[in-house]
Parts: sequence; structure tokens; C-alpha cells
Amino acid sequence: MDVGAWLERISARLPDRERSRLLLLAVGVGAVGGASAVAFELSMDLMGRLILGTEEPSLHGVPAIRGIVGAVLSALACGVAGILLTRAHKPKGIPDVIGAVRGEQVDLDPRDGALSTLAGLLAIGGGQSSGREGPIVMLGGTVAAWICHRLELQPRQTRVLVAAGAAAGIAASFNSPLGGAFFALEVLLGTFAVDAFAPTVVASVTGTVVGQSLLGDRLALVFPVLKLGSPKELLVYPVLGIVCGLVALLLRSLLRRSGELYETVPLPPWLRPTVSGVLVGLLAMVGLNQVMGNGYAMLEGIVGGAVLLGPVMLGLILVTKLIATAVAYGGKSGGGIFAPTLFLGAITGQLVGEVTAMVAPTLVPQPGVLAAVGMGAVAAAVSHAPVTMALMIAEMTGNYAIVLPLLVTIALAVVVAAASDRYSLYVQVLVDRGLLVEPTPDTNPVQNLRVADVMVSDGWARVAPTASFDDLASTFLHRREDEVVVVDDGRPLGLVDIQDIKQAMLDPSRREDANARALCRKVPTVRPDTTSHEVMALFYETSLEVLPVVDADGKLIGMVSEHDLVGAVDKALESATPAPTERTVTPGSPAGPS
Repeated sequence: MDVGAWLERISARLPDRERSRLLLLAVGVGAVGGASAVAFELSMDLMGRLILGTEEPSLHGVPAIRGIVGAVLSALACGVAGILLTRAHKPKGIPDVIGAVRGEQVDLDPRDGALSTLAGLLAIGGGQSSGREGPIVMLGGTVAAWICHRLELQPRQTRVLVAAGAAAGIAASFNSPLGGAFFALEVLLGTFAVDAFAPTVVASVTGTVVGQSLLGDRLALVFPVLKLGSPKELLVYPVLGIVCGLVALLLRSLLRRSGELYETVPLPPWLRPTVSGVLVGLLAMVGLNQVMGNGYAMLEGIVGGAVLLGPVMLGLILVTKLIATAVAYGGKSGGGIFAPTLFLGAITGQLVGEVTAMVAPTLVPQPGVLAAVGMGAVAAAVSHAPVTMALMIAEMTGNYAIVLPLLVTIALAVVVAAASDRYSLYVQVLVDRGLLVEPTPDTNPVQNLRVADVMVSDGWARVAPTASFDDLASTFLHRREDEVVVVDDGRPLGLVDIQDIKQAMLDPSRREDANARALCRKVPTVRPDTTSHEVMALFYETSLEVLPVVDADGKLIGMVSEHDLVGAVDKALESATPAPTERTVTPGSPAGPS
């Protein structure tokens, strides 16, 4: 069956054929993305039981020998799958999907996608401090790219559907349709444009339905009912927001330094994940299994009150989790960073709650609220995605009553983090590779465009003020321009328009004494360093199509036309975002620089 032809027939019967077809494709991509996420989650649990004897080592603990052996062997296999066997020699993840949907030359090769997914499974199953969201986004995006390639879709449609496939995976895995959709829009695409919004939401909802059908309508994190005790409790959350922002900055600094340190270690890249395996194995042996894996079961225990930890133990877990996450990330184990940021945020919130209880025992009657809010704050500060994280925490925990403190805390955490790190963690990876540099006020190609870049120095018709009507008519007859510049002693006096000549031809009395000085109209002049914005404003205000360009002495040195300026602006915008109009994200395409 030709799926493409079938879609064409169906969409042809619907209004707005192209958008209808895209929405139909979003349903299909959402279903496949959701099913892929479910398969990954089930495989992840199975991998954990096979390697460590439990899918939740952070809560249940691991026998010493099995812990160290399982963690090291799985990390070794992780390096082979994700680094040694992939074409790019590194596991793919969220940054690569961002690069693809924003138009950078990053391939979504099915082989690398499958191997990266396997590496993520091995990393998480082996207890490394990683999360499932990275492999799930990569898996959903890769499958969507493969489908788009098979259907020979246009690049613009492909980019939207790749993001939609990733959204469906997140939505199915975390039972979070809003979170999945906004993750794709805010984190991956970086836009809430209408053309991307509808397909992404449709795919996210479809993925959620698939996830609920296969896994049940469950909460990603089973927390008790959380709510504020009193309005005065809100006084604690600005402090928590600042602390979470600082924790996010510390984490990003450690991630960066870990990657730099690995480059100095005399180990082949595919052996580097074993360092993380050794570390978590040793931590499990000394009773710090809380930092292993994604840590969701431990989070549920802490927030629900089943696991009671004092400030010293919470601080120790916070430090070791930071280190374990940095070691796993720097070694390119293949897991995601979202789950560790949630864990770090929860521990930070719980720690702030414990300290607050010492100072004001009745101020925060339910410390679990601080832990839940801290989860979203650290995750938002690292990913620069405040809207997504606010929605996801509410959906993942089923606690919508904490939205008010959640928003306050997330806002401050993001402000603190953004003051030091301009880009999100994911985008920074692309910037470091030289693949993605967003325009800034200082580097915006349109703002930097000057008259000197588009002016014409030679070839424009110019006449003396004494030129007769017949001379002017002859000039227009032999040239293509609709304007002639009148120049006296090198300085422009104004322009004579061809319409002025036509009107004068209808009135013989005007033709007898008419010359260039009498017919010309005074117009503004521009300098070579005049910006494109200023010239555009002049064209708009005067309704002119050309303007004289003068030097510092007022001497005519050229002309600038509205047509040439618009063309230069288009080229500048195209150079800033080259791929969205020309490149297709296809499986197996040559990899860009990394």
C-alpha cells in the first residue's frame, strides 16, 4: 500500500490540504513515537533487572559484587554500542535532534539512533546517573525522520514531524501531553509558531493515548497530595529558586569540566563510560546507591515520607549525585540529563526544607512541596525551559495545587542560571561544536547590513542642472532606470522621475522652459554607513525607490535602490538560517561537523 498516495487522497477531501495532511501524519508519527517510548521503558526495566537485579537501584540497593560487576560490564557494552559502533563515534541525543529540527547539518541516521538508544538502555540499566528522556527523544525523532524520508516530505514538514515524534515519546513516557508538546516547542524547535504548534500537540496527545493504552493511566511520579500550608510559606520559595539556580550552574560547570577532563585521560573514547560504571559500582558498595539510575523511586520515597534523610545525608547525596552525573555525562554514556536534574532539584528542595524546619518549624508543614518544586526549578534552569517544566511537574505528579510556588521558584532559578549561561545545556553543545550560533544584537546579519554593502557606484544616470527637457527625455529613452539624479558640482540636487517627464510632455508650455533643475525633486541622502533599518524607514516615508549615497563632503558616490536592499536583507536572513529552506533531515545523510 502506498501510504503517501493514501494520505494525498484523504487530505485532498479536507480543507487546507497541506495542513490537513500534516495533521494526519502527526497522528501516525505520534502513535509510532509513543509506542517506541513504551518499548524503551519496558526494555529499560528489563535491562535493570538483568544487570543489577532491580530496576530501581536507588531505592532497593544492589549486592556489592553484582553492583560493581554489572555496572562496569554494562558501561563497557555502552561504550561499544554508543561510541565504537556508531558512525559519529558518539551517542546521539537531544542536542542532535535540536540541530536537525532547527536546520543544522546533523543527521538522524537510523543505525546511530538505534545504537544510541541501546547505549542509553545499558547506561540506565547499569545504574549510571542518567535518564531515559534523552534516548526517548532521539528514538522518537529518528523514527519520525525515517518515516518522513520514506514519504519524501518537504524539509519544513520533516522538521515539524521530527519534533512531533520526540514530543510523542516524552508524552507517552511521562504521561504528560502538555509537557511533551511544550518540550518539543520550547526546547527542540525554540518556537511556538502556529504551523508547528498544532501537529506537535496532536502527536503529543496521540503518544499519550498510546502510552496510557499500553502502560495504563498512571502518574510518572507517585507523590502524595501536595499543597501550601499558608500564604506565608511562599516566602521560602524565592530562596529555593535562587539556590536551585546555583545548583544548576554548579551542575553545568561540572559537566563542562568533566568533558574536558576526559579528553586528558589516556583511554579510548569507547572505554570512557566504564569510569562511570566503576564510580557508581563503588558508591553502591559503600551504601550510596541513592545516586544510581534515574532515582525516581527514591524521589517518591523522599517526597512521600517513606524515606527519611537528615540534612547531612541529603547534602552527601547531593554532592555525590552531582559528581556521578558529571562523570556519566562527560564519558558520553548515552543517557539523558533530565532525570538527574529532577533528582538534584528534589534533594535541594528537601534540604532547604530541613534547614527551614530548624529555623521555623511551622513555616513549611509539608517539606515534600519544596522537593517537588525544586525538581522543576533545577530542570528548568538547566534546560532554559520554564514553561515546559512547570507543566511537566504538575502533570507528572498530579499536583496542580503547587503551580503558584512552582512558577515563582522556576522563574528565579532560570534568571540566576541565565545570568551566567546564555544557552540551554542542549543548545550549548551545538554552539561548542560550531553548529549553531543564534544571532545577537551585535551579530545580527540584517542589523549589520549597511548601504555600502548594496549601493551601486557606477552606471546610474546623472545629468547637470541645465540639462534640457529633450536631454532628459533622451536619457530616459536610452536607459532602464525610472529616476535620473541631478548633480551640481558633484553634489546631488534631487531626482527627476520618469513620471515627471510624462506629465510635462502633455503640457507643451512646461516643456519649453523645463530643465533638470526645475523638474527635479529634493530627496534625502544617505551615507555608506547608514544601516539597512534606517534606509528602509526612508523608503517607507518617502515612497521612493532609490536614494542618492553621499560621502562626508556631500559628494555623490552612488545610489541605493529599495529592490537591491530587500534582496540583500533576504540573503542575510537566509545566511543566518540556511538549512530551513534548503536542507532535508534524512536518515543516513552525511553528518555535519561535530
